[in-house]
Amino acid sequence: MRVPSVPRPCLLDVLIAVGLWLVCLFNVVVQPFEGDLVGGPVWLDVAAVTVGTLPLAWRRRWPLAVSLLVFAALAARALVSEPLEIYPTYVALLVAAYSVAAFASLRDALLSAGFAALAYTVASTNGSGTESAPEPVAFSILYGIVFSVGRAVAMASDRMRRVHEERDRHAAEAVAAERDRIARELHDVVSHSLAAIVMQSGGAQNVIDQDPERAKAALGQIEGSARRGLDEMRRLLGMLGEDDASLAPQPGLADLPALVEEVRAAGVDVVARVEVDPSTLPAAVDVSAYRIVQEALTNVMKHAGACRAEVDVRREGDELAVTVTDDGTPTGTGAGAGRGLPGMKERARLLGGSVSAGPLPGQGFRVSGRLPL
Repeated sequence: MRVPSVPRPCLLDVLIAVGLWLVCLFNVVVQPFEGDLVGGPVWLDVAAVTVGTLPLAWRRRWPLAVSLLVFAALAARALVSEPLEIYPTYVALLVAAYSVAAFASLRDALLSAGFAALAYTVASTNGSGTESAPEPVAFSILYGIVFSVGRAVAMASDRMRRVHEERDRHAAEAVAAERDRIARELHDVVSHSLAAIVMQSGGAQNVIDQDPERAKAALGQIEGSARRGLDEMRRLLGMLGEDDASLAPQPGLADLPALVEEVRAAGVDVVARVEVDPSTLPAAVDVSAYRIVQEALTNVMKHAGACRAEVDVRREGDELAVTVTDDGTPTGTGAGAGRGLPGMKERARLLGGSVSAGPLPGQGFRVSGRLPL
């Protein structure tokens, strides 16, 4: 566990480091505070307090290195000359202890604590033994408290980081799920519109010489299918931005008659029976039922070569039953190699329902969906 480093010292850390350094300079150069012991020489004391305080400006970026440097300054000064026992240097040591506990890994924090104990032992052994020297037991307790507070801050920061990462992960999953939903919507819209256009254009080509009026009507149907598909595709793409089209309602079972007429115009005789009031259905169920019928009829136009299809939508207990059958020649097992059938099954699954598809005995194909109400 490691808190991300900062690229340069922050203002607070600079103020702490410079503030302690100035207090130490006043203590060793101008006048010692009451109870402090300044052994000299002055240049050595200045060097010791400089090394023992100013590195604190980088305590967040390099917490272990800074703590080791501060502790080493304390021990080295005690070994070189007369004792320098001033309270600001021990305050710097506690700041370094907190910093390494809060901003470094547990391993580095424990390594620093061991080095601090060694440095303090050296300083105490070579100290004056007077009241100016910090009392070992009291200082050890104080060090332990500061260290524990630092570790608590580190664990809290780590928990917050994990919470943010989990939130970002959930957000990314939500975005991916929404993109997949839009992809299924686009598949339903584009594949149905193109299938209708292909069927209608084929019919128009067959009769354009013998029956121009019928061919003209087919061309009008093609234009209508293309416009509806384009409008719905724009609405779906608008969901990705701030276009007002994203506010348009999604199609439901109330739009089923227009869908049926479009398929009939493509040459497939469709009989639809809807024995439920679409306005009483939950919006998600209404949209999903429409999409199941749309995808099933699209497959009829594209693959089955059917002449007739039947759509049946009814309430059965606490479920909405959607069935689409045709008399065409099945071209698959119902597993679904593309997005169509898997998309229908995923829609139903998200609502707690199911979709099954497969060939009928002899001739024909059936798609059955059950959606809980």
